Amino acid sequence: MKKKILILGGSSLISVNIAYFFKRSYDLYLACNSKKPLIENTKSFFTSFKKKNLISLLKKIHPSIVIISLANTNIEDCEKFKRKTKLINYEIVKIIVDLSKIYKFKIIFFSTDQVYSGNENNSNENNSLLPLNYYAKTKILSEKYIQKNIKNSLILRTNFFGYGPKYRNSFSDSILNSYEKKITKSYFVDNKFSSIYMPYLAKILNQLINKNCKGIFNLCSSDSLSKYDFAYYLLKKFKPKVKYIKKSYLKSNIALVNRPLNMSMSNKKLLKKINLKIPLIKNQILKMRKDHNGKYYLFMKKLKVSYK
Repeated sequence: MKKKILILGGSSLISVNIAYFFKRSYDLYLACNSKKPLIENTKSFFTSFKKKNLISLLKKIHPSIVIISLANTNIEDCEKFKRKTKLINYEIVKIIVDLSKIYKFKIIFFSTDQVYSGNENNSNENNSLLPLNYYAKTKILSEKYIQKNIKNSLILRTNFFGYGPKYRNSFSDSILNSYEKKITKSYFVDNKFSSIYMPYLAKILNQLINKNCKGIFNLCSSDSLSKYDFAYYLLKKFKPKVKYIKKSYLKSNIALVNRPLNMSMSNKKLLKKINLKIPLIKNQILKMRKDHNGKYYLFMKKLKVSYK
């Protein structure tokens, strides 16, 4: 019998990617707020994420795993609307954690590379946490509440790229879309990250689930690139010429909410648990290029959605 997985935040970028790669291996239920992706072999529905609604869902579905990808991830928006952000990014997580004790399901929580200070290269899971913005603060609050209250939970600090649906572009989508529209955009040369291609993220997540892994893991690539270098290599693989991009510096951009300069992470702990070689980011970009116009790409770009 297939495991039942309930995904909270079912229309998010990471959720629809997980749904695509997991839809034949698990019984998937996507709980959505304002928009509902219509995905074959999955059940999607609207809910308000209030406690009584969540209890009703849990009683009806009886999931063995609940994946929490529900979050406000817009850093500027998080800083401006702290009350709303705390409700989505922390208070709902608390409710789910408390309910897991009653309904006996495993929690998988997607966190972020923003929790690290940015002062160290290749941060590992034992490095000290220093939230530089309210988004990171709420993620750390959720991580700590989960760790304090549940032993068999899985917290994944990650950053990812790949194909997204029309209503929710990924970072790599936005780079390619700007090129098509001939819009020149600036990318930071002093802001590094260890982003991972979503098909690899899904494969790793599947292995972690099958091995019933618990604890905190950096789910990321083994190397890192600056945002500018990432954009450069992406366009180099996808387009005849690299243009419509220019260099900028996060350190000197005072208009933005504070962010870590160095978001590179170490995945050594993860590699000890999985049976998968993670290619360098440049090779993952090449894999993304090969996937262009393939089943994964077409699924995302043709994904139908209903709105509340």
